Amino acid sequence: MLKFILGGAGYGKSSFLIDTIAKLADENKKIIFLVPEQFSFESDKKIYKRLGAENFNKILSLSFTSLAKEIFEKYGGRSGEYAEDIHKFILMNKAIKEISENNSFMYFDRQFKKISFVNEALAVINEFRQCGISPDELIRVCEINEEYSEKINDLSMIYTAYDSMLKEADLKDSLTDISEAAAVANMNDYFKDSIIVFDEFESFTGDQYELIETMFSQADDVYIALRLENAENMEKNEHGVFESVKKTWSRFYNYARDYSMEVCYENLAEPIKYNSKDLAFLNKNIMRNTNAFFESAENISVIECRDLYEEAEFVCAKIRELVINQGYKYNDIAVISRQLGEYVYIFDSVLKKYDIPYFMNIQKTAYHTRIMQFMINTINLISETNPSLETVLTYIKTSLAGISIEKIALLENYAFEWGIE
Repeated sequence: MLKFILGGAGYGKSSFLIDTIAKLADENKKIIFLVPEQFSFESDKKIYKRLGAENFNKILSLSFTSLAKEIFEKYGGRSGEYAEDIHKFILMNKAIKEISENNSFMYFDRQFKKISFVNEALAVINEFRQCGISPDELIRVCEINEEYSEKINDLSMIYTAYDSMLKEADLKDSLTDISEAAAVANMNDYFKDSIIVFDEFESFTGDQYELIETMFSQADDVYIALRLENAENMEKNEHGVFESVKKTWSRFYNYARDYSMEVCYENLAEPIKYNSKDLAFLNKNIMRNTNAFFESAENISVIECRDLYEEAEFVCAKIRELVINQGYKYNDIAVISRQLGEYVYIFDSVLKKYDIPYFMNIQKTAYHTRIMQFMINTINLISETNPSLETVLTYIKTSLAGISIEKIALLENYAFEWGIE
C-alpha cells in the first residue's frame, strides 16, 4: 500500500506520520523513517518524545546518506577511501590534460585551457551523479541528438576518464553512494517486509529515485507526507504553487501502479499550527488564485519603508515596544530575512543603538580568528627553515603566545628599523 498524507504547511502531516509510526511500532513492524539531512535531529526529538525510548529504538530514523551507509555496513560496499575535494580537483585536472594531449576534444577544444574549467567540469559531473546519469547514458543520448553530439561526447569522455582515475587511485565518490546502495539493497532484499515513511520532502534527485524504486519493489507499505492540499484533480496538468510537489506525487503514484500497490489518501483539511485565525487564513490563501478576504488582521502588518536603514529602525523600535509595554522577552522574538547579508551591518549597529541583545545566524569563516591564526602560524614556524618576519609577527600578535603588546611593538619597530625580514 502507498499512502499519501496531504495538507498545506502547518496542517499536522508530521504529527499524523508520527502517530502512525507509534501504532506500527507496537506491532513490531520494521520501520524506516526517512527525512532530509537537515531535519534529522528535530525529527528524532519529536519521535522520541512521542514513542519513548523502547519503541524509538525499534525504528530506523535516517536520511538518504545515512541509509546508504546503513546498507553498506550490513552487506558491504565498494572498497576504497572517499575522495576529498582536493583529490577530485587533481584527478579531474589530470583527466582533462590526458584528453587534451590526445587532441580528443571537439566542443571544448578552447574552453579546457581556462583555469575555471576544472571546477566547472566537476560541478557538471556532480550533477550527473545526483541525477543518476552514467557515461554510457550520455553516449546513447549523443547517438540520438546530433545537434549537441560534440558537447555531449566531450562530457562523456571527461566523465569516463575521471571515473577511471578514481578507480586507479582506489578512491570513491560519496555522490555515488546512494546509487550503489540501491543496487546492493536490490540484490539483498534489504527492504523486504518493511514499512517506509517519508517526511519533509518536496522533491528527490535521480539517485534517490533509484533507491525509492527499490523500496517500492520490496516494501510492504510506503507512507509519504506532501505539501498538497487535496487529492482532487491531481492528475490534471495544472500548474500552481505546488507544481514541484505534484511531480513527486506523480512519480510515487506511478511506482505504486508499476508494482501493483494500493493507493490511499489522508487529506488534512485545516491548519493546526496557528493560534491566530488571520495567520491561518494567510497560510491557506497566500499565492492562491482565490478572492478570499479576511475581516481584520490583528497579527499581520505590512509596513513600507524608504530604505534598509529605516526598516531596521522600525523593527528595533517595535521590539523595544513589545518588550517594555507588552511583556515579551527578547528570546520570544525572531527577525527573519531572505537576504540577511544585506542587513548584517545595519542591524548590528541599530540593535546596539537600542540596547537589544541578539544572536545573528550567519556563517563566518574561522580562518581569521585568533586561535586559527595561532595554530596556522605555529605550524608555519615549525615547517619553515627560516621563518619570515610576517609569520613571526602574525604568530605573536594573536596574543596567545604569552608576549605583551609593548614587547611586540618594540620587536616590530626594531625589525623594520634594521630591515630584518
